[in-house]
Amino acid sequence: EIDRQNRQARAEKIFGRAGIQRLHRGCSFANYRVQNDGQRHALSQAKSIASELDTGCTNFVFSGNPGTGKNHLAAAIGNRLMNTGRSVIVITVADV
Repeated sequence: EIDRQNRQARAEKIFGRAGIQRLHRGCSFANYRVQNDGQRHALSQAKSIASELDTGCTNFVFSGNPGTGKNHLAAAIGNRLMNTGRSVIVITVADV
């Protein structure tokens, strides 16, 4: 039980430092809901960005209207990278 609590506390700390909000911690490409061609294109671009980050690209910016899935896709990229041991920080314009 103590080991589980320690792992959970460590995960919370890592996610907190990464800037991925609790709401988005389960986000992935697989659970992104595509409802139109724009979102289909955004998903494709996000997957491409994630692959580029594996080869050394260090940053990217999403922009667009509210409710289009930018936070979900940014978190999906961050979650994927953190699962491979990479460091991540996600910020929004409001954070700047």
